[in-house]
Amino acid sequence: MNNHMIVLSSKFLHEIKEFEYGSHGKIDCDPNYKKEVINDIGEILAGQSVTAAQLNDLFEKEKDNPQKALFYKPCNILESHKIKFIRKPYSDPDNLLVLGQFYFHPRLQVTPPPPMLQINDDGTINASYEDEPFFLEIIDKITKKDLVEYFYSKMNAVPQPATLNRDIGAFEHMLRFWDVDFILYLIDEAFAVSFDNGRPMPKSPLDIQHFEEEALAVYEARKNTCYEEGLDRVLPRAIS
Repeated sequence: MNNHMIVLSSKFLHEIKEFEYGSHGKIDCDPNYKKEVINDIGEILAGQSVTAAQLNDLFEKEKDNPQKALFYKPCNILESHKIKFIRKPYSDPDNLLVLGQFYFHPRLQVTPPPPMLQINDDGTINASYEDEPFFLEIIDKITKKDLVEYFYSKMNAVPQPATLNRDIGAFEHMLRFWDVDFILYLIDEAFAVSFDNGRPMPKSPLDIQHFEEEALAVYEARKNTCYEEGLDRVLPRAIS
């Protein structure tokens, strides 16, 4: 649902409210107003009485309406069409992701699968690509338990019930200083640097805190590369 919220809010702000896209593909408007619009769409979609496709169609119908400036929020379009809808909270207290924020770690992203390569009898190679164009989206949810599982996946192990609460507490402590995006890079670099330098591998999540400098270098390099390639924002699939 999060990606639909981002797509629909951008469509509303650009085509209904006529805000322009900035130099780097992001809607240029007051952040507080943008949050209002995203929140409005989120509550409508969470109510499940109106689908993302229906909202998208309504925005299409109204984008040439000379009176469209009167629509302050997406709900006003529904009201103008006398469409009854239900609102529900969409936030999840266990979810570590902030709605509308872009994340750089691959664990938090959704992209198309890589192309399949086929070697023909004559030695030539065919690459089959998905019919769907490239997209870059953010997953809907990640929890502290997911962070624990990601940490142990680096050791090809699974969390143990006896230490699960302790490990979750370790990530709760780290989340006071870093967001989930950076913590994932901390996990990666803690194991990568330890392996490369022949150092003991981290045994518990708290051990990764000592690799902040290495993780920061990789994180900043990743952000710079994504910015240069225009991959520092959601590039969503079409709503159908």
